[in-house]
Formats: sequence, structure tokens, C-alpha cells
Amino acid sequence: MLSKHPSAPFNPDIANAFFRSGQIEAWGRGIERMLQTCLEAGRPSPGLQVESIGVWVKFLFAHAQVTTPRKPVEMPVEMPVETRVKTPEKILAALMARPDLTLAGLASSIGKSLSAVERATARLVREEKLRFVGPKKGGHWEVLE
Repeated sequence: MLSKHPSAPFNPDIANAFFRSGQIEAWGRGIERMLQTCLEAGRPSPGLQVESIGVWVKFLFAHAQVTTPRKPVEMPVEMPVETRVKTPEKILAALMARPDLTLAGLASSIGKSLSAVERATARLVREEKLRFVGPKKGGHWEVLE
């Protein structure tokens, strides 16, 4: 394998596709190029094992150096403290300002999903803190607190 030898690809159609795409520059130079690249990089040459079904190429890697892990440096991080406003409170505040909002409009105005707003308004209605007055189209919300 290290001297001149005939090159016979296992699958000529696939090899031809790689050749035409520029992935292979010439037939029969792969092993020569691997050896040259290892030499240029200062690495040991790969081991070659020829069998009836093909060639095995074994690359030798240098053992990784064991280093002691560094102790992580802890740095204090100041973060602003935010008080969370719960969804029902946001809903009541928004509906006091605009009682004509639809559930979709309400969800958009407070930055929550429609399903979250539906659950929260249903709970507020059950707790008698909120009531919808009038027809579904054209009605409005009444905050009961």
C-alpha cells in the first residue's frame, strides 16, 4: 500500500461522484496524502492493515495530559429584584382600564397566552371578582372588587 499500486474503488459510481465534486483529486493518492499530512503535523504515521475486504487505517493519538481542574472563581452578581405580578391581578388592572377588551386582546395586552387568560378569567368569575355583562359580541367586563 505504501508503494505504487492499482487503485480500484469499491463503488465506482460513488467514487466518480466524489471525483467530479472535487472531493477526490486523483485516484490512488489517499494513503500517500495521509502519511504526508501526519509527517507535516509531526504526528506518527498511521498503521495500515490490509484485509481481503479493504484496508484498515489506525491513527495513533497522543495521550491527553492530565491537568488539575481550576477552582471556579465566584463573582457576585447583582440582579434587580422584580416582584412578580400574578396573572389575575394583571387581568383585573387591564380590565379596569379597558372593560371592552376581548380575551385575545387582554392576553396580548398583558403578555400572556390566550389559554392562560381564559383559565385566569374563569377563576376570577368563579371567585366573583369579575363578571361579563351583555352579549358575547359587544359586551364588557365588570371588575367586582
